[in-house]
Amino acid sequence: MKNIATRFKELKKPIKIIIIASLIFAGIVSLLSMVVVYDYFSVDKMYYVVNDDGETCTVTGAKFPDDILLVLRIPEEINGYTVTEIAPYAFSHKEMMIAVIPETIEKIGEGAFSNCEGLFWVNGIQKCNNLKIIEKETFYNCNSLTKIKLPESIEQIGREAFYKCYLLFDITIPKNVKLIETGSFSLCGNLKNINIPTSVKDIDTTFVLGCINLTNITVDAKNPYWCDIDGVLYSKDKKIIHTYPGGKQEKSFTVPEGVTEISDYLFAYDPNLEVLNIPASVNKIGKKILVDAKIHTINYDGTVRMWNTINKSKDWKTDSNNFTIYCTDGQIAKDGTVTYK
Repeated sequence: MKNIATRFKELKKPIKIIIIASLIFAGIVSLLSMVVVYDYFSVDKMYYVVNDDGETCTVTGAKFPDDILLVLRIPEEINGYTVTEIAPYAFSHKEMMIAVIPETIEKIGEGAFSNCEGLFWVNGIQKCNNLKIIEKETFYNCNSLTKIKLPESIEQIGREAFYKCYLLFDITIPKNVKLIETGSFSLCGNLKNINIPTSVKDIDTTFVLGCINLTNITVDAKNPYWCDIDGVLYSKDKKIIHTYPGGKQEKSFTVPEGVTEISDYLFAYDPNLEVLNIPASVNKIGKKILVDAKIHTINYDGTVRMWNTINKSKDWKTDSNNFTIYCTDGQIAKDGTVTYK
């Protein structure tokens, strides 16, 4: 499987197209939210299996029309069985515009709606109060998705759950979420802000990688694990700088004094940063922090010897721009050549 960084390089769609399309879809969603959504899909077109309890069932797919389906409405009941699950990849790669999910759903399998590129609105999921996990790749590459509200029962957002949802302009992380996995919101090019609630403990460093319009990450002040400073995500003790939003416009950035660790992919794909200032307190640098970034100058508040003693990932500068590290007693080229003052 390709990693999140490799997949980012495959993104070729112009930003202007994304922005214009998002406005169009947002208008459609607004209009549809004011009218009644009728049943465009009958129960007899649903495929399902009865669960072990003999009372509930899992929807495994549906018979789709030859052209695009306007609304996929999953029923609450099929032939007397309550619908509680949607099977993995049940509707993957299907042509639909709106998906309506019944409140009886307790589990949505991984990849269930992945690669539904025409899907721009998911409704009803906000009432699924027994749904705990947004599984891996659930809405992967739903690049027209603009609107979805998750239920407060969600505790985990899986790997690449909303990966490459270009037009998703707003997402609220529910107040019971504890884990946000790898690339959960990566390449959501229209996201501008994201808030981390009190409950979140574990966040992967790539959770918003490639969100080119994201300017602000905020954290609930009562969260015991994380905090934010000027829209940048840090560990609560401010010793780890975890995530730098990819949409910030600044040309330079100073890692605060006291930070000891720079996390993986921190400045990867940043289109604006050119100068990075690192304090002598840093003693660990993660992997691929400069992938395809514009950074050409690194100012380090320590000696060449001190820089060389920092615990750096072996691929910390992989696929980076050509840069020079300026230390207090000399400078280091990207290839490691040292020139002393």
